[in-house]
Amino acid sequence: MKHEVRIISFVLHTLKHECGKCLFLVYLSKLMKMSECADWVGPLEGIWNDTTCPNIGGSSFSTVKLCQDACEATPDCSAINYNDGIVYCVLRNCGMPVPPTSGTLTGWNGYKRVCGGEYNSSYGNISHPLNGGDYSNNENCIWIIRTSDPIKITFISFDTEGNRDFLVVRDELYNLGVYTGSSVPTPIHTTTNVTYLHFTSDFSIVGTGFELYWEPAESTPAITSTPTPGLTQGPT
Repeated sequence: MKHEVRIISFVLHTLKHECGKCLFLVYLSKLMKMSECADWVGPLEGIWNDTTCPNIGGSSFSTVKLCQDACEATPDCSAINYNDGIVYCVLRNCGMPVPPTSGTLTGWNGYKRVCGGEYNSSYGNISHPLNGGDYSNNENCIWIIRTSDPIKITFISFDTEGNRDFLVVRDELYNLGVYTGSSVPTPIHTTTNVTYLHFTSDFSIVGTGFELYWEPAESTPAITSTPTPGLTQGPT
């Protein structure tokens, strides 16, 4: 199933493929509508001609590699995985007309993983949305943090539509908190080495989202269910 997207603006970069063919890589500045590649992958974005390269979005693509394989299996399409964690599905047929170097396009198909990801580090941070501004309506984002030991999560900022948009934090044993509103949550101590963060938004009002960081927990205090104003939190 293909999803139409409207590209507000783009800049073209031509790269050289290892087999000698050209890669027409389009950098997107904004997508109005998009399909996601999976629930459990990191940030992805891409662009391809809708008559040549397929839309490889859909929940069946559970890893970045599956997305790459689906792209590579299509003639004249190639997947590029950069160190920044972004995967591009691009046209590599030099015989086709070169797209313009800049402008506005409509009716192309693409995918962009706008939120969520998987981390394997004892230290890190999550900022949603990544590039500032407000998060989008109807989001469903999952982050997974895998570490060697329990961690402490500290929030820097938090702003969501109260009682409509929620961030759920849990580990493998407990639901550690359900957060909504504009009050900055108190630090969270996990009890296991795997932590899940699940953010959802509805169709109406949005906010600026949240920013947090994690680090190894020096100790794991007892979990309490004392609520913070504007939030609900505690084990369930």
